[in-house]
Amino acid sequence: MAEQDIHFLEDETVVKDMLEALDIKPAENILEIGPGTGIITKQLAATSAKVTAVEINNQFKERLDSINN
Repeated sequence: MAEQDIHFLEDETVVKDMLEALDIKPAENILEIGPGTGIITKQLAATSAKVTAVEINNQFKERLDSINN
């Protein structure tokens, strides 16, 4: 099996710009696949949308569990 690299978005300005472009409404349901460190997840949760984040890598579980939505 091939080795897999993991790359993370770290620039919060980029995340804010992305979410602004999406114009997410508070009642929307958002599915985030592979939230990793949760940088996008935190900003999504701040929109008051219903966010479901699915991560298969257990090393991020504790950090993601700390993000309440």
